[in-house]
Amino acid sequence: MSTLEPEVEQLIRSLEARYRDAKSGDVQAKLAYARFLSELTPPEATDPASFDRRRAAAKAFEEATAVHAECEDRESLPPRARDEAARALAWRGVFLEEENRVDEAEQCYRRALGLEPKQALAMGNLAVLVHKVRRDKAGAAKLFDEALEAHPKHTTIMVKYAALRKALRDLDGAERLYRRAVDSAGPEDGDAPGAFAVFLHAVRQDASGAKAMYERAVRADMDHANNLSNFGLFLADCLHDYARAEEMYKAALVAEPDHANALYNYGVLLDSALGRRSDAEMRYRQVLETQPKHAFALYNLAVLKEEEAALGKGELMAPQAGGGPQRGAAASGA
Repeated sequence: MSTLEPEVEQLIRSLEARYRDAKSGDVQAKLAYARFLSELTPPEATDPASFDRRRAAAKAFEEATAVHAECEDRESLPPRARDEAARALAWRGVFLEEENRVDEAEQCYRRALGLEPKQALAMGNLAVLVHKVRRDKAGAAKLFDEALEAHPKHTTIMVKYAALRKALRDLDGAERLYRRAVDSAGPEDGDAPGAFAVFLHAVRQDASGAKAMYERAVRADMDHANNLSNFGLFLADCLHDYARAEEMYKAALVAEPDHANALYNYGVLLDSALGRRSDAEMRYRQVLETQPKHAFALYNLAVLKEEEAALGKGELMAPQAGGGPQRGAAASGA
């Protein structure tokens, strides 16, 4: 993302000024600047401006965690300083995971928990890392149990733990956690109902329950590209409501123009259900601009071009809109 809206550029300058003018011990200013830059720029961006922002974020995270680094003995820091230091370490861990520096990320999470044993972000993310990177499901479950004991209404921890229970084939346990998360979620929280909707859709095959959760998720946050894309997939695959599915994909791409799953799923809809082959080709090519090795998009594009060549030779009847199987698999992106 090399070109930014003027308002975003102005906010960057404001945060940068606060960061540069801050006293050396101002953890909050350093962390605010680092988080804003990291959230603004995806790690896969390769243009020079994005690279510079990620590098500046890395420097600010490093400075934020260095403020109290010499006295990371829990008893040597007052409570507020402990909280600041642990929070900075946890967010630096998030950034390092995005950069695929998982060993350093794990160190940050564990250092954060050494200062504040109940730091929620570090607890939840360490459990996910142990599950997905270290492949230690038993160890991850223990960490999740400790996290939920410390934060019994933390919806993000519940949703992440539900994913682990699903991986352990404990579907009833996963569903209980999803329901707890949805019950605890506020009216503007689209993450918990969105995750539960995918579970009901893909695992339980409960169309009415999934529809209710998708509706709640998109009402909560109409800029949540993943939920919008997943709802579009559900509408197309389960309800065959292609018009509304297209509305969801369009909304997802307004919220996040480079969202690969929305682009791909929209391409499948255009290709297989609506018969708009040239539009489908454009969407598949947009997927490949952001993910050149996207296997489904590569396959579908190749099949589409082969069929076009056969049509040109009169060897293949033109497909009817809504006819024939969908190509590949329209991944949920959950």
